[in-house]
Amino acid sequence: MTYIVFVLIFIMNLDASLFFAINHLPHVWWSDSFMLMVSGFAAGGILWMCIGAIIVWREETRDHWFFIPLLSSIASSWILVDYVLKPLIGRARPALLEGAILVGHLPGQYSFPSGHAATAFAAAEIIASKDKRLRIPIFLLAILVCFSRVYLGHHYPTDVI
Repeated sequence: MTYIVFVLIFIMNLDASLFFAINHLPHVWWSDSFMLMVSGFAAGGILWMCIGAIIVWREETRDHWFFIPLLSSIASSWILVDYVLKPLIGRARPALLEGAILVGHLPGQYSFPSGHAATAFAAAEIIASKDKRLRIPIFLLAILVCFSRVYLGHHYPTDVI
């Protein structure tokens, strides 16, 4: 039992250290604005639906049913995270820590897991399965969304992992 407690304390300390390492990267107007933009466009799946619309438009009439798995992956990850996991786990936001830098407004819900991260990777997998050429760029974009959430002070690294 004490071994499990030791491992959990180690993970929590590592998580806080990684959070501060990312959150205390230089905050200048352009980096804060860029990260807020990335995070804002990813909110509610807007970014992923726009990318899906471009794919459908580019392919014209070949596959308009593509939106069904895309929208269902976004909706199901959002519902699972915001209405089941966050209230069940109830982890406080890292912005409440002393010394944390908060950019933008403090989100009202709990921290773990990140809804942005869950939605980003659920949608990225659907988009990557549709167009194999987008696999690397779309997953890099999902990673950028996750990074932005830690940089802005909204999530711990383990929230987005």
